[in-house]
Amino acid sequence: MQLCSEKTLQANKEGFFLQFADAVAANAGEKWTKNYVLEFLSNVQEIYRKKCKETSKKRRLEAEACVKNADKMKALSLFSQSVLRAPKQDENLSLSLLGRAKILISMAEYSNALADIQLSLRENLQRSLKAEAFWMMALCYRASGEEDRAQVSFNLAEKLLEGDNKRLQLPPKDAVKKKGRSAPPAIGEKHAQFEHASKKISVKTSRELGRYVVANEEIATGETLVVEPAYAACLLPEKFGTLGCPDCANVAFCKAECRDLATGSYHKYECKYLDLLIGSGMSVLSHTALRIITQNSLEKNLEMYKSRSKNRLYSLCTNSAKRSAGDFLQRTLMAAFLLRCLQKSGYFRNKNEDVVPTDEEYQIGEMLLFNLQTLQFNAHEVYETLCFKEQRLKGTKLAYIGVAIYPTVALFNHDCYPAVT
Repeated sequence: MQLCSEKTLQANKEGFFLQFADAVAANAGEKWTKNYVLEFLSNVQEIYRKKCKETSKKRRLEAEACVKNADKMKALSLFSQSVLRAPKQDENLSLSLLGRAKILISMAEYSNALADIQLSLRENLQRSLKAEAFWMMALCYRASGEEDRAQVSFNLAEKLLEGDNKRLQLPPKDAVKKKGRSAPPAIGEKHAQFEHASKKISVKTSRELGRYVVANEEIATGETLVVEPAYAACLLPEKFGTLGCPDCANVAFCKAECRDLATGSYHKYECKYLDLLIGSGMSVLSHTALRIITQNSLEKNLEMYKSRSKNRLYSLCTNSAKRSAGDFLQRTLMAAFLLRCLQKSGYFRNKNEDVVPTDEEYQIGEMLLFNLQTLQFNAHEVYETLCFKEQRLKGTKLAYIGVAIYPTVALFNHDCYPAVT
């Protein structure tokens, strides 16, 4: 049980966090513990991977060599590495984005290719390549059925080629292979209390079972009961996307909109401490506990702290009465470590060089400790289904990509093998 609980705090055995917790537990005494913890936390500092023009150029040249050798997938990976390490407005960034877009078009990944082309043009793509970029953009628009935009892009490409002997031509509409994306299923008439759930379910409570969900109407096989956005979520580092942060080379987002949303909220506090967090070995659950805080402003979190009894997330169970003293110690130390990172990152109104928290910081620390407890039982692992042949269920694989907390879905069970998908 203890080992299982520890894994929800530190997933990587090479990390330093549990060694820190064990040292505190082994030498526990009020004065020693206070001094040791404060000394340890005073060492928290920025540790992150910076941008590097030389590394970006090297990866781009390696990618271009792979393209010549018809090694498309390796080229795609190397172009992505180049994008991640390239500083803003560097030519390697625009060239790698365009190179990656060509590969994505060959894979019929038109929406991703279009995003790369648009970004390459914003990142000062050299003039000699702009005609090709607009032609590729026209191809992507045609694939998505946006014929007017396709024609505008094609006309821009031709205009850039005035006086050039090169002639461009768009392929016929039916020659472009399209990829679609299905919308989330509908849930029918909504529940009066739980906006993301069907009215066919009810939430009940008992001393033996806690809160649980029951059906109050006939439910058809395969019927959708809840469609809920995640309250907070974290990807596994190996599942990051293709578009890097402007300031660090630690993370990559799926598209520009997600990047801009992240850099305007949670990532601006996590950015320069990610290598430290990863180096601690902390689990994705611990990162999600931090993300619940960093995705909101300090003011919003303090307001939530005051009214947390009315908040659906903060009314989920923690099983605190069943926890051992050792487990509480570990989670308290993790909360203190995460709080110190927030202090140093500028999350609070004034950067606190003093390790001892202020009253506001204590409140955020209390929320972190709650998050670390409740996520252990209420978070869901997120999977994607990988299909290797179209329209074939046989041979598909489930790939674990991250963790999320869904306050409504969490009411269904508290089982390691849940009856929800």
